[in-house]
Amino acid sequence: MKYKQRFFLFALLNLLPFSAWACDCICAPSTPPENYGHAYVVALVRADGSDPDDKVFRGLEVVRSWKRKLPERIDVTSMEFAMCGYYIGKGVHLLYLSRSIDGRLETRGCVGNQYETSEYFREHIDWLEKFGALPE
Repeated sequence: MKYKQRFFLFALLNLLPFSAWACDCICAPSTPPENYGHAYVVALVRADGSDPDDKVFRGLEVVRSWKRKLPERIDVTSMEFAMCGYYIGKGVHLLYLSRSIDGRLETRGCVGNQYETSEYFREHIDWLEKFGALPE
């Protein structure tokens, strides 16, 4: 009897669309060159820890940028945090940013973003300092 219940549950779960899972973002390991290649701009920012306003982190201080020049402060939109978003908490973050059709800077999980205490933060910074294009 238990076998039939397990089989039924397994079959039912496999019939559900993939998006029904809690989070369908599964990050594959990536390298700084891959992240850099996909980004519109890369920014080292300092955040004050303010909560986002409708998924927008406002007034992030730009410490440094690669690929393109950025103003001293930027606003960054992140996807829903439970669905592969990236939370920009207080501290220093390295952000790989894309640009939306309407010109907003955006980010999400799985694009290479690094927090200052993360294991790979220094590796990304070192690669950018050696190979990243500085804005003119």
